[in-house]
Amino acid sequence: MSHQRSISIGLCTYNGSKYLKEQLHSYLNQSIPPNELVVCDDCSNDDSIDIIQSFSKIAPFRVRIFRNDNNIGVTNNFSKVISLCEYKYIAISDQDDIWQPDKLETSYTRMLSLEKKYGSQVPILIHSDLTVINEKSDVISDSFMKYLHLRNIMEKPLKYLLMQNFVTGCTCFFNSALAQEASPIPEKAALHDWWLALIAAARGMIAYVPEPKVLYRHHGKNTIGAKGLREIIRTLSMERLNNQMNRLLNQANELRNHLLLHSEPVPRELELFISSMRKGGLKSAYCIFSSGIRTQRFGINLLYLLIIMRKEYLRL
Repeated sequence: MSHQRSISIGLCTYNGSKYLKEQLHSYLNQSIPPNELVVCDDCSNDDSIDIIQSFSKIAPFRVRIFRNDNNIGVTNNFSKVISLCEYKYIAISDQDDIWQPDKLETSYTRMLSLEKKYGSQVPILIHSDLTVINEKSDVISDSFMKYLHLRNIMEKPLKYLLMQNFVTGCTCFFNSALAQEASPIPEKAALHDWWLALIAAARGMIAYVPEPKVLYRHHGKNTIGAKGLREIIRTLSMERLNNQMNRLLNQANELRNHLLLHSEPVPRELELFISSMRKGGLKSAYCIFSSGIRTQRFGINLLYLLIIMRKEYLRL
Protein backbone atom coordinates (compact mmCIF):
# COMPACT_ATOMS: atom_id res chain seq x y z
CA MET A 1 0.00 0.00 0.00
CA SER A 2 2.86 2.36 0.81
CA HIS A 3 4.31 1.95 -2.66
CA GLN A 4 0.89 2.58 -4.19
CA ARG A 5 0.77 5.91 -2.38
CA SER A 6 4.19 6.86 -3.77
CA ILE A 7 4.83 9.99 -1.68
CA SER A 8 8.10 11.83 -1.08
CA ILE A 9 8.60 14.53 1.53
CA GLY A 10 11.22 17.09 0.50
CA LEU A 11 12.67 18.85 3.56
CA CYS A 12 15.16 21.73 3.39
CA THR A 13 17.20 22.56 6.47
CA TYR A 14 19.57 25.29 7.54
CA ASN A 15 20.46 25.72 11.23
CA GLY A 16 17.01 24.49 12.15
CA SER A 17 17.76 22.43 15.24
CA LYS A 18 15.56 24.50 17.58
CA TYR A 19 12.27 23.29 16.08
CA LEU A 20 13.36 20.44 13.80
CA LYS A 21 12.40 17.60 16.15
CA GLU A 22 8.77 18.77 16.28
CA GLN A 23 8.58 18.93 12.49
CA LEU A 24 10.08 15.46 12.10
CA HIS A 25 7.80 14.02 14.77
CA SER A 26 4.77 15.32 12.88
CA TYR A 27 5.80 13.15 9.91
CA LEU A 28 5.53 10.10 12.16
CA ASN A 29 1.99 11.08 13.14
CA GLN A 30 0.66 11.18 9.58
CA SER A 31 -2.47 9.09 9.01
CA ILE A 32 -0.79 7.79 5.85
CA PRO A 33 3.02 7.58 5.87
CA PRO A 34 5.30 8.79 3.06
CA ASN A 35 7.56 6.43 1.17
CA GLU A 36 10.60 8.55 1.82
CA LEU A 37 11.96 11.69 3.40
CA VAL A 38 14.58 13.52 1.33
CA VAL A 39 16.60 16.13 3.21
CA CYS A 40 18.83 18.80 1.69
CA ASP A 41 20.88 20.64 4.28
CA ASP A 42 22.32 23.99 3.22
CA CYS A 43 25.58 23.96 5.23
CA SER A 44 24.12 24.03 8.74
CA ASN A 45 26.61 24.63 11.53
CA ASP A 46 24.30 23.48 14.33
CA ASP A 47 23.22 19.90 15.11
CA SER A 48 20.48 19.71 12.43
CA ILE A 49 22.21 16.81 10.64
CA ASP A 50 22.67 14.88 13.90
CA ILE A 51 18.95 15.27 14.63
CA ILE A 52 17.99 14.00 11.19
CA GLN A 53 20.40 11.08 11.37
CA SER A 54 18.95 10.06 14.72
CA PHE A 55 15.47 10.36 13.27
CA SER A 56 16.42 8.16 10.30
CA LYS A 57 17.08 5.28 12.71
CA ILE A 58 13.52 5.24 14.02
CA ALA A 59 11.57 6.40 10.95
CA PRO A 60 9.33 3.70 9.39
CA PHE A 61 10.22 5.04 5.94
CA ARG A 62 13.45 5.68 4.05
CA VAL A 63 15.40 8.83 4.95
CA ARG A 64 17.95 10.17 2.46
CA ILE A 65 20.22 13.01 3.58
CA PHE A 66 22.18 15.33 1.31
CA ARG A 67 24.56 18.09 2.44
CA ASN A 68 25.40 20.94 0.10
CA ASP A 69 29.09 21.71 -0.42
CA ASN A 70 28.28 25.43 -0.43
CA ASN A 71 25.36 27.51 0.78
CA ILE A 72 22.98 27.80 -2.18
CA GLY A 73 20.01 29.58 -0.59
CA VAL A 74 16.38 28.69 -0.03
CA THR A 75 15.06 28.60 -3.60
CA ASN A 76 18.00 26.61 -5.00
CA ASN A 77 17.85 24.21 -2.09
CA PHE A 78 14.18 23.47 -2.69
CA SER A 79 14.87 23.08 -6.40
CA LYS A 80 17.51 20.50 -5.50
CA VAL A 81 15.37 18.58 -3.03
CA ILE A 82 12.49 18.39 -5.53
CA SER A 83 14.85 16.94 -8.15
CA LEU A 84 16.02 14.28 -5.69
CA CYS A 85 12.56 13.04 -4.70
CA GLU A 86 11.92 9.67 -6.33
CA TYR A 87 8.18 9.17 -5.90
CA LYS A 88 5.18 10.33 -7.90
CA TYR A 89 3.87 12.86 -5.40
CA ILE A 90 5.93 15.40 -3.49
CA ALA A 91 5.15 17.33 -0.31
CA ILE A 92 7.72 20.03 0.42
CA SER A 93 8.44 21.01 3.99
CA ASP A 94 10.07 23.74 6.02
CA GLN A 95 12.09 22.82 9.09
CA ASP A 96 10.22 24.67 11.83
CA ASP A 97 6.52 23.92 11.35
CA ILE A 98 4.22 21.14 12.56
CA TRP A 99 2.03 19.12 10.21
CA GLN A 100 -1.50 18.14 11.17
CA PRO A 101 -1.91 14.32 11.22
CA ASP A 102 -4.13 14.29 8.12
CA LYS A 103 -2.01 16.68 6.08
CA LEU A 104 -0.66 14.10 3.64
CA GLU A 105 -3.87 12.08 3.47
CA THR A 106 -6.02 15.10 2.66
CA SER A 107 -3.72 16.28 -0.13
CA TYR A 108 -3.19 12.77 -1.50
CA THR A 109 -6.92 12.01 -1.64
CA ARG A 110 -7.61 15.32 -3.36
CA MET A 111 -4.80 14.68 -5.84
CA LEU A 112 -6.15 11.27 -6.84
CA SER A 113 -9.58 12.77 -7.42
CA LEU A 114 -8.18 15.54 -9.62
CA GLU A 115 -5.91 13.22 -11.61
CA LYS A 116 -8.83 10.88 -12.21
CA LYS A 117 -10.78 13.81 -13.66
CA TYR A 118 -8.04 15.67 -15.56
CA GLY A 119 -5.30 13.06 -16.05
CA SER A 120 -1.95 12.45 -14.36
CA GLN A 121 -0.06 14.36 -17.06
CA VAL A 122 -1.62 17.65 -15.98
CA PRO A 123 0.60 19.62 -13.55
CA ILE A 124 -1.43 19.84 -10.33
CA LEU A 125 -0.57 21.79 -7.19
CA ILE A 126 -2.53 21.47 -3.95
CA HIS A 127 -2.07 23.90 -1.09
CA SER A 128 -3.92 24.65 2.13
CA ASP A 129 -4.49 27.24 4.79
CA LEU A 130 -2.29 27.28 7.90
CA THR A 131 -2.60 28.02 11.60
CA VAL A 132 -0.06 30.66 12.64
CA ILE A 133 1.80 29.92 15.89
CA ASN A 134 4.64 31.64 17.74
CA GLU A 135 7.92 30.31 19.10
CA LYS A 136 6.11 28.74 22.08
CA SER A 137 3.50 27.10 19.81
CA ASP A 138 0.79 29.49 21.00
CA VAL A 139 -1.79 30.26 18.30
CA ILE A 140 -1.48 33.74 16.76
CA SER A 141 -4.15 33.23 14.11
CA ASP A 142 -6.42 30.35 13.16
CA SER A 143 -6.02 31.26 9.49
CA PHE A 144 -2.83 32.36 7.74
CA MET A 145 -4.84 33.41 4.70
CA LYS A 146 -7.13 35.68 6.71
CA TYR A 147 -4.17 36.98 8.70
CA LEU A 148 -2.59 38.22 5.47
CA HIS A 149 -5.92 39.19 3.87
CA LEU A 150 -5.46 36.58 1.15
CA ARG A 151 -7.84 34.23 -0.60
CA ASN A 152 -7.33 31.39 -3.01
CA ILE A 153 -8.07 32.51 -6.58
CA MET A 154 -9.80 29.81 -8.61
CA GLU A 155 -10.78 31.82 -11.69
CA LYS A 156 -7.71 32.77 -13.77
CA PRO A 157 -5.23 32.63 -10.87
CA LEU A 158 -2.31 33.66 -13.12
CA LYS A 159 -3.61 37.25 -13.19
CA TYR A 160 -3.00 37.53 -9.47
CA LEU A 161 0.10 35.33 -9.28
CA LEU A 162 1.98 37.59 -11.68
CA MET A 163 2.01 40.26 -8.98
CA GLN A 164 1.46 38.39 -5.70
CA ASN A 165 1.85 34.85 -4.43
CA PHE A 166 -0.94 33.28 -2.42
CA VAL A 167 0.49 29.73 -2.24
CA THR A 168 2.52 28.87 0.87
CA GLY A 169 5.34 26.42 0.17
CA CYS A 170 5.16 24.38 3.35
CA THR A 171 1.60 23.31 2.45
CA CYS A 172 2.39 22.33 -1.15
CA PHE A 173 1.66 18.84 -2.46
CA PHE A 174 2.13 18.23 -6.18
CA ASN A 175 2.47 15.51 -8.78
CA SER A 176 5.47 14.50 -10.85
CA ALA A 177 4.02 16.30 -13.88
CA LEU A 178 4.43 19.61 -12.07
CA ALA A 179 7.81 18.66 -10.59
CA GLN A 180 9.18 17.86 -14.04
CA GLU A 181 7.62 20.96 -15.62
CA ALA A 182 8.88 23.37 -12.95
CA SER A 183 12.41 22.02 -12.48
CA PRO A 184 14.97 23.37 -12.25
CA ILE A 185 13.63 26.50 -10.59
CA PRO A 186 15.31 29.44 -12.36
CA GLU A 187 17.59 31.87 -10.56
CA LYS A 188 15.26 34.79 -11.28
CA ALA A 189 12.22 33.13 -9.75
CA ALA A 190 11.18 35.16 -6.72
CA LEU A 191 10.54 32.08 -4.55
CA HIS A 192 10.26 28.33 -5.05
CA ASP A 193 6.57 28.15 -4.08
CA TRP A 194 5.72 31.15 -6.25
CA TRP A 195 7.37 29.49 -9.25
CA LEU A 196 5.51 26.22 -8.64
CA ALA A 197 2.26 28.16 -8.46
CA LEU A 198 3.01 30.06 -11.67
CA ILE A 199 3.74 26.86 -13.60
CA ALA A 200 0.62 25.19 -12.23
CA ALA A 201 -1.51 28.21 -13.13
CA ALA A 202 -0.06 28.51 -16.64
CA ARG A 203 0.11 24.82 -17.50
CA GLY A 204 -2.23 22.94 -15.18
CA MET A 205 -4.27 23.73 -12.13
CA ILE A 206 -4.15 24.83 -8.49
CA ALA A 207 -6.45 23.30 -5.87
CA TYR A 208 -7.01 24.63 -2.37
CA VAL A 209 -7.81 22.96 0.95
CA PRO A 210 -9.44 25.64 3.14
CA GLU A 211 -8.79 23.82 6.42
CA PRO A 212 -5.38 24.56 8.04
CA LYS A 213 -3.14 21.52 7.62
CA VAL A 214 0.10 23.04 8.95
CA LEU A 215 0.98 24.88 12.14
CA TYR A 216 3.12 27.66 10.67
CA ARG A 217 5.67 28.94 13.14
CA HIS A 218 6.19 32.71 12.97
CA HIS A 219 9.48 33.76 14.52
CA GLY A 220 12.27 36.25 14.00
CA LYS A 221 14.32 33.97 11.71
CA ASN A 222 11.64 33.12 9.16
CA THR A 223 12.87 33.66 5.62
CA ILE A 224 9.36 34.70 4.67
CA GLY A 225 7.28 35.31 7.76
CA ALA A 226 3.58 35.71 8.35
CA LYS A 227 3.49 39.50 8.37
CA GLY A 228 0.36 41.54 8.83
CA LEU A 229 -0.56 44.21 6.28
CA ARG A 230 0.50 47.13 8.49
CA GLU A 231 3.85 45.48 9.18
CA ILE A 232 4.46 45.01 5.46
CA ILE A 233 3.60 48.61 4.61
CA ARG A 234 5.91 49.93 7.34
CA THR A 235 8.88 48.13 5.77
CA LEU A 236 8.24 49.45 2.27
CA SER A 237 10.40 52.08 0.60
CA MET A 238 10.68 53.36 -2.93
CA GLU A 239 13.90 51.40 -3.35
CA ARG A 240 12.32 48.17 -2.19
CA LEU A 241 9.22 48.76 -4.29
CA ASN A 242 11.33 49.32 -7.41
CA ASN A 243 13.37 46.20 -6.66
CA GLN A 244 10.18 44.21 -6.16
CA MET A 245 8.73 45.44 -9.45
CA ASN A 246 11.96 44.51 -11.19
CA ARG A 247 11.76 41.02 -9.66
CA LEU A 248 8.18 40.62 -10.87
CA LEU A 249 9.20 41.52 -14.41
CA ASN A 250 12.21 39.19 -14.35
CA GLN A 251 10.09 36.32 -13.00
CA ALA A 252 7.44 36.88 -15.67
CA ASN A 253 10.14 36.85 -18.35
CA GLU A 254 11.45 33.56 -16.95
CA LEU A 255 7.97 32.07 -17.14
CA ARG A 256 7.50 33.23 -20.74
CA ASN A 257 10.92 31.89 -21.77
CA HIS A 258 10.18 28.60 -20.04
CA LEU A 259 6.91 28.17 -21.91
CA LEU A 260 8.46 29.05 -25.26
CA LEU A 261 11.39 26.70 -24.66
CA HIS A 262 8.95 23.85 -24.12
CA SER A 263 6.81 24.86 -27.13
CA GLU A 264 3.88 25.66 -24.86
CA PRO A 265 1.36 28.47 -25.38
CA VAL A 266 2.02 31.78 -23.62
CA PRO A 267 -1.12 33.04 -21.83
CA ARG A 268 -2.45 36.38 -23.04
CA GLU A 269 -2.24 37.95 -19.57
CA LEU A 270 1.44 37.03 -19.32
CA GLU A 271 2.25 38.67 -22.67
CA LEU A 272 0.26 41.76 -21.69
CA PHE A 273 1.96 42.03 -18.31
CA ILE A 274 5.49 41.75 -19.76
CA SER A 275 4.93 44.15 -22.65
CA SER A 276 3.31 46.75 -20.39
CA MET A 277 5.93 46.42 -17.68
CA ARG A 278 8.74 46.84 -20.22
CA LYS A 279 7.28 50.21 -21.26
CA GLY A 280 6.06 51.56 -17.92
CA GLY A 281 4.17 54.83 -17.60
CA LEU A 282 0.54 55.74 -17.00
CA LYS A 283 -0.86 53.96 -20.06
CA SER A 284 0.94 50.72 -19.19
CA ALA A 285 -0.16 50.89 -15.56
CA TYR A 286 -3.77 51.38 -16.64
CA CYS A 287 -3.49 48.49 -19.11
CA ILE A 288 -2.20 46.10 -16.43
CA PHE A 289 -4.74 46.89 -13.73
CA SER A 290 -7.74 47.27 -16.06
CA SER A 291 -7.03 43.76 -17.40
CA GLY A 292 -7.41 42.32 -13.89
CA ILE A 293 -3.70 41.78 -13.18
CA ARG A 294 -3.22 42.91 -9.59
CA THR A 295 -2.50 41.95 -5.99
CA GLN A 296 -5.17 41.14 -3.42
CA ARG A 297 -4.49 44.32 -1.45
CA PHE A 298 -5.93 47.67 -2.50
CA GLY A 299 -3.15 49.67 -0.83
CA ILE A 300 -0.38 47.63 -2.46
CA ASN A 301 -2.09 48.00 -5.84
CA LEU A 302 -1.96 51.77 -5.48
CA LEU A 303 1.74 51.63 -4.63
CA TYR A 304 2.49 49.35 -7.57
CA LEU A 305 0.47 51.63 -9.84
CA LEU A 306 2.69 54.52 -8.80
CA ILE A 307 5.89 52.52 -9.32
CA ILE A 308 4.88 51.45 -12.84
CA MET A 309 3.97 55.05 -13.72
CA ARG A 310 7.37 56.33 -12.52
CA LYS A 311 9.28 53.64 -14.47
CA GLU A 312 12.33 53.80 -12.21
CA TYR A 313 12.41 50.00 -11.88
CA LEU A 314 13.41 49.82 -15.54
CA ARG A 315 16.77 51.40 -14.70
CA LEU A 316 17.75 48.56 -12.33
